[in-house]
Amino acid sequence: MDTAKVEAVASWPEPRSARGVRGFLGLAGYYRKFIRDFGAIAAPLTRLLRKEAFAWTAEAAEAFTALKKALSTGPVLQMPDFEQQFVVDCDASGTGFGAVLHQGSGPLAFFSRPFAAATSSWRPTRGSSSAWYRLCGTGGPTSGGAASCSAQITTA
Repeated sequence: MDTAKVEAVASWPEPRSARGVRGFLGLAGYYRKFIRDFGAIAAPLTRLLRKEAFAWTAEAAEAFTALKKALSTGPVLQMPDFEQQFVVDCDASGTGFGAVLHQGSGPLAFFSRPFAAATSSWRPTRGSSSAWYRLCGTGGPTSGGAASCSAQITTA
């Protein structure tokens, strides 16, 4: 990791407005595939972007610190071996859904998103299926499409 970039993230000031949160989430979102449970970690910050909703809380400060730490820590992702089968573990809860693409014991990529208002009423199985589709069905990091993925869908 580039130490200058790590230092820039570590010294990022606490946002004082929705615009500041949006800027930080823009930077963090670029690296979302490298951060496990990104959607869950960033959810308190994302909620601050709603119209007339900016109120910095302890929960938002905790999410900001956790996201800065995740961005400053080197990812432990392995390179894909296209001779082996890809496995996708999916999970959904009442607030979001996610997936981990892996081979053997190491992860290749992470995917997580909070539910939008239109999808918040989905059953966990449908949310997990959506996570699988978003990670594999659209090409995902393997560019092999759904044919190269198998899914292990769990519900919480």
